[in-house]
Order: sequence, then C-alpha cells, then structure tokens
Amino acid sequence: MIRLLLVRHGLTQWNEEKRYLGNTDIPLNKIGKQQAIALAHALREEHFEQIYSSTLQRALDTAAVIKANRKISLITDPRLREINFGVFEGLTFSEAKTQYPTMLSAWLDNYDQPPDEGELFSSLTERVCSFLGDLKMIEAPQTKLIVSHGGCLREIIRLLLGQPRERHWSFQFDLASISEVHVYDNYSTILRINDTQHLREV
Repeated sequence: MIRLLLVRHGLTQWNEEKRYLGNTDIPLNKIGKQQAIALAHALREEHFEQIYSSTLQRALDTAAVIKANRKISLITDPRLREINFGVFEGLTFSEAKTQYPTMLSAWLDNYDQPPDEGELFSSLTERVCSFLGDLKMIEAPQTKLIVSHGGCLREIIRLLLGQPRERHWSFQFDLASISEVHVYDNYSTILRINDTQHLREV
C-alpha cells in the first residue's frame, strides 16, 4: 500500500481575485505563506519518504515550507502542474466571457476544445496517469506527500477511484487543504479529503 498525502498550494493574489491561474507562475501572497506555515504545523508529526511538487512557484514554495529541515528529497515534476488555460490566464470568468464568448462556450461544452494556447483536458489526464503509473512502481509500503493544484489533484483522485471523466468536478480541493488516499494494487481508499481545519487561525 502507498499512502498519499495530497496538498493544494496556498493562496496567491490571482486566487484571491478569482482569475484563471493555470501555468502562470504566480507566487504565494502573504496569506498563502501563512497557510503554508499552518500546513507544515499540521503535518509536523507525519512521516513521508519524499515530497513531490509541481514546478510552479506557488506549489514549490508551499512544499519547501512543509519540508523545512526534514532530511528527505523534494522532487519537482512538471506532470503535477495545473492545466494551462491559454488566453484565459489572468482573466476572471466574467472577463473571459466578455473577451472570448465563443471560445469560452466551446470550452465549457468540451474541455478538449481549449482556449487558444491552452491545454487539452486529455493532456492533463495523460500526464497525471503517467505520474501515478510511476508511483505505483514504488516498493510499498511508503508515504508520499504531493503538493499540486486543484485541477491536477481532482484528476489524481478521479483516476485512482476509476471514475469517468465527467466526475472530475465531483471533488473539491480548497487552497492549502490536506487529503489522504491509500493506494492498493487493485483499488484506492480515501481516508480524508479537503481537510482545512489547520487554517482556522490564518
């Protein structure tokens, strides 16, 4: 059995402004840094062999705070990046609807019709599948911490549970949340999902 601790990165300015963030490399803001510290405190008693992080700064900075002085490796992996929203990045939903109404409508109808310069949903699925395939080759039992993004974490859970693509939006991962999944040879079990109790004082 492989135990996965799934963490979403802390708050950024664009998260606060509800802008499409995707692959734009925005750092944590002041609250996001406080959330990362709260995550580190909540995970202080946890033992994990490695930390895997998206290469984007908001995730990597969150992971670095959690790692602190632990004598373990922090492995960056571009497969854990958020989906690329193309020309929508930096826009709010309202702004995207005003500037690119036809493109937004097509994308919401079929996520494999992405906005210009954006990423196919199937591409997100492929890279998450590839990452999970590598994880499953690890000699169990081990615990791994993964720091990533909402879209990527939803796809991790969906694929581990063997759910159809339409269920991608059935899972919620708030900023700086902690989730836990146990991965066995033929099935996976969710122990907790979207835990944000540690953020009460932030």
